[in-house]
Amino acid sequence: MRYYTKILYWENARRIRELIKFRDQVVTYFNNCEFDRLEPLENEEAVKVRSAINRSMVEIRDMIIAAGVLPIITYTPPRTVGGYIQNIDMILNIFHVQHYDINPKEITDYLEKAIGVYEKSQRRSKIRIFNPFFYIGFLLDLIAEIPFFLVGKIGFNRTKAESSVIGRIIKGIGYLIPVLAAALTILDILGYTEIIKRLIGK
Repeated sequence: MRYYTKILYWENARRIRELIKFRDQVVTYFNNCEFDRLEPLENEEAVKVRSAINRSMVEIRDMIIAAGVLPIITYTPPRTVGGYIQNIDMILNIFHVQHYDINPKEITDYLEKAIGVYEKSQRRSKIRIFNPFFYIGFLLDLIAEIPFFLVGKIGFNRTKAESSVIGRIIKGIGYLIPVLAAALTILDILGYTEIIKRLIGK
């Protein structure tokens, strides 16, 4: 999912709507269930909303991360209980937060933070519509992502490949080649190609 600074107004507005809708669903769910020995006792409304939350959970998590917000906390179990320290994804573990003694309000806090980022970015997302450099950058992004798209298609972990050192180098080359090609084309149109060739020859 594209970072919040790389999207246009319509996508920005859509993400705000989806995040607000998801936040309301989370609030509705926890308002309609009780916990007995850490297991949720869900009424009919909670069961219905739980299904909706599960369907959009992964996309919502991606939207939050694309806003520069990481919905993860480090959980340290009580000494009396024992266990190991672990990172808890607040979105993917919405229905298990009670096992970690986490207040559901912490989930909505992350959602509110992401909503705030997108709301603050609305004006700039409108300006991008008329910015030609945005579309050039978008095209370069597409070209640079082609190798990783193919990696994902054949079954490898695309995210892991992109974040690796080799992946970053390949992505950098993906950006560099079109820029150099465009620069050479412009120089050729302006008639500087022959001059450059002579300078290289010397």
